[in-house]
Amino acid sequence: MASSSSPNVTPGIGEAGCKLPSPSGVNMMDGTTQSAIFVGILLALGVCTSAFSAVLTSLTTNFEWFQSFRYSWPLTLGLVFVAAGITHFTVSAEYKNIYPYRGAWGGLWKLPGSPDFHVAWTGVAELLGGLGLLVGGLIDWLEPVYVSSPNIVTTAGLESDCAAALYLLTWAVTPANIFMFTHGAKLPMEVERDIPVSFHAVRFVMQVVLLGFLYQMGEATFDALLDFTM
Repeated sequence: MASSSSPNVTPGIGEAGCKLPSPSGVNMMDGTTQSAIFVGILLALGVCTSAFSAVLTSLTTNFEWFQSFRYSWPLTLGLVFVAAGITHFTVSAEYKNIYPYRGAWGGLWKLPGSPDFHVAWTGVAELLGGLGLLVGGLIDWLEPVYVSSPNIVTTAGLESDCAAALYLLTWAVTPANIFMFTHGAKLPMEVERDIPVSFHAVRFVMQVVLLGFLYQMGEATFDALLDFTM
């Protein structure tokens, strides 16, 4: 377990704490290696998500029971995102702690805006996206044949549009998850022990599943936007 070099610095808490040796050891590597690991994780996440999405497409196409199961996705994930969005404001300090400090990963991270700003707008986006997913999902579940989801942004409908937005949002907040792995940032901060590397491996798999479901639900929106630009 990493130990602090000062009584005022706690491993995984604040910028100083995230500069102490993390369980993964990545933040102690040279800047080029840190940048390569950051990019590599994003690429691996993209490849795995694409593969999982292809599996979901095959299951949806070939199995009627899976098509019925699909109606539960927006309802379940809608509730998850609504709850997550609320916590951005009820425990905002926890999310600010995992926002990468400027210059992280060997100087790669230079996104403008304060942690307060990014925690706030992502919370609003999760809350609104989750509500839209719930409403669109309820419409499709209750009246899948006779009533179509309202077209708010594209002709794909509310459910698809919100799923597509949440898919992009999940990618947008991924650096915070990577920061927890590479720099040992804690969420929640009250955790006394370092978060083990195995936890991040499990979360990687869970994020692949989440992105796969969101892409499947939002694919029609991406297709509509692509057709619009052509």
